[in-house]
Amino acid sequence: MKTYFSATLKVRVVENFGELKVFIHNEGGQDIPLPKTYVKVYSKKKSGGTVTFFKDGYTDLRGRFDYGQLSGTSIADVECFAIFVQNDDHGSLIKEAKPPAGSQK
Repeated sequence: MKTYFSATLKVRVVENFGELKVFIHNEGGQDIPLPKTYVKVYSKKKSGGTVTFFKDGYTDLRGRFDYGQLSGTSIADVECFAIFVQNDDHGSLIKEAKPPAGSQK
């Protein structure tokens, strides 16, 4: 069984930087960024597999959201992130992502 979300939005995850970009395709096939799209992130710990809320917020004017950093919080023990993305006009979806490269030190 696979969960299906009716959504026209697209999400591109850039794991190396811990960032994602939310956009839609216009009729000409160009990527149009979606600002003000809600993003909620949960993290799964390597030690024990505990899943906890990590951060939430909205995409910026370029449709970008930094999911991999949180001031004062180390992500060295994070195995992966679960990311919920929701836009009122274009639907919602869930993505999984690894921590940014270089954060495992």
